[in-house]
Amino acid sequence: MSKQSAKQSRRRAPDRRADRRRAKLVERLEGRTLLASPLVITRGGTYSGTFESTSTSTPAVLVKTAEPVVIEDSIVRGPGDLIASGVSHTNITVRRTSGYGVNPNVYGRTVGRFADVESFDNFVAEENYLEGTGGIYLLNYSGNHTAANSVRVVGNKALDIDGRKSNGAGGYLDFNTRTNKSTGQSEDGFELYQFLQFDKVYNVAGVDIGWNEVINEPGKSRVEDNISIYKSSGTSPARSPSTITTSRARTRSSRGKATHPIRRTTTTGASAAVGSCWATASAAAPPPTPRL
Repeated sequence: MSKQSAKQSRRRAPDRRADRRRAKLVERLEGRTLLASPLVITRGGTYSGTFESTSTSTPAVLVKTAEPVVIEDSIVRGPGDLIASGVSHTNITVRRTSGYGVNPNVYGRTVGRFADVESFDNFVAEENYLEGTGGIYLLNYSGNHTAANSVRVVGNKALDIDGRKSNGAGGYLDFNTRTNKSTGQSEDGFELYQFLQFDKVYNVAGVDIGWNEVINEPGKSRVEDNISIYKSSGTSPARSPSTITTSRARTRSSRGKATHPIRRTTTTGASAAVGSCWATASAAAPPPTPRL
């Protein structure tokens, strides 16, 4: 072997050893379970992944931009809110995403919402799966009252809307309200949670709520209303009332049967004023089954 060939061989040997070390490192990384972290979104776009928070005060996903944001094909998990807005005039779409609530394990604290969105312009939730969460809460519509800035909640599935407070020991309080005999003060064992809560969502055109399924199991859930329309409205019937199409909700008994019948809307094309809410019931064809 010439002197030049020997020098080249010695130079390649360390390179081969480095390659073997990198290969072993890749093998170890592929076998590890990497914990997901919370996500803070400051620019519009489409986001996918697994996002998790371990704090009741930190959302798994926090949207801090008024630019359109799409969260899709993702998993969100945590003891607090899973998806939340951090600025006004948000435009958020969540689709084909699974959200899992986690016991906060702090006495008197409840699990967070699947989505907690305030002072928003537009919100869409389609084909999502919610399990053990506080549902969807929409407060204070701030859009321009056109159909492009509206609310659409369609084709979602929810299991156990849970307003129970944690007992701080891995379980939940098992009472509604009780009175402390020594102090005489009353204590609630729950918060009011819903699958979908509108709160001061006024004069919104093109609202569409439909084909959602909510199942609440005994001992695993505590729901107030499945859908609550509070101080909210579409526009007048002649313009654009809110549309609530056929959805179903049920509570299973300990034997697995529904404790009350499934309610379905039966009126087609008629408008109804519920409190301050203009709503239209229709019987349109259902969307595709959510891919969970």
